[in-house]
Amino acid sequence: MLTFITLLVALLIERLLWHGEIYRKLERFEHYHAKITASRWLGWLLLSRPWGIVILITPLLLFMLFLQFNVAPLLGGLFEILFGLLCLLFSLGPRELGRDVENYLNAKSAGQSQQAHQLAQHFSSTHHSDPSDDSQVSQGILVGANHRLIGPILWFLLLGAIGAMSYRLMHHLAYAYQANLTIRSAQDSKTIFYWMDWLPARITAAGYAIVGHFEQAISAWKTYAAQQTTPTCTTHDQLIWLTGQAALANDPASPTASIKNHLRLVWRSLTFWIALIGLVTLFGAL
Repeated sequence: MLTFITLLVALLIERLLWHGEIYRKLERFEHYHAKITASRWLGWLLLSRPWGIVILITPLLLFMLFLQFNVAPLLGGLFEILFGLLCLLFSLGPRELGRDVENYLNAKSAGQSQQAHQLAQHFSSTHHSDPSDDSQVSQGILVGANHRLIGPILWFLLLGAIGAMSYRLMHHLAYAYQANLTIRSAQDSKTIFYWMDWLPARITAAGYAIVGHFEQAISAWKTYAAQQTTPTCTTHDQLIWLTGQAALANDPASPTASIKNHLRLVWRSLTFWIALIGLVTLFGAL
């Protein structure tokens, strides 16, 4: 029950109250990584071997594990909730999806094309086949919901604070921080994140199918499964994008209306999963 309450409060703060992107930066981790790589022998030992990425993040995760299972319970339920809440808030995003979409649409309606283009780049880490800003934003909404919301939430439910933080950290390494890693570490981070994102991606896609056009979405999923070959991080993105697009079978031609419909699909899917988690929690507490 405490986990579900923490989740609800975090989502309410994230959506309605908190502009927290500036507090979610991983500058300290990047500084820690720079110190490791600056050391000739330690950097070679950790970052040129298959286990390098795992060893690199292990001290951070052990510290989180100690706080979660030893310190937080000793200080009482309130501290335990606050600890989980802060960790989950840090793991969401790092940018709030609805706010990014709203800012992009406002810039477009005001005729500020350069600003709109810059805002569209917040969605550029996702797979996209069409380079236009509108298409990039539409695809970024569907895929970004997995990276910004479903992934951290699922790992928080499975492993608590350490699960959510692990997902956020590996997402950062697999996407935003690739240029700063060695070739070996970059590939290892993508491989680890591929497996961490396997279940969240399918839950995200299933949510779109359930709250959208189910038959079309399942058909798109089957097509993806038949064609999918080499497993990479972007194959998950493609599954989410194809399923989400199919779930919006009657999407209007207007780009602005289409973007809004993509966002509505995300909110409906998230509401469905939160309601389901609530019911499971309620029946489990009876």
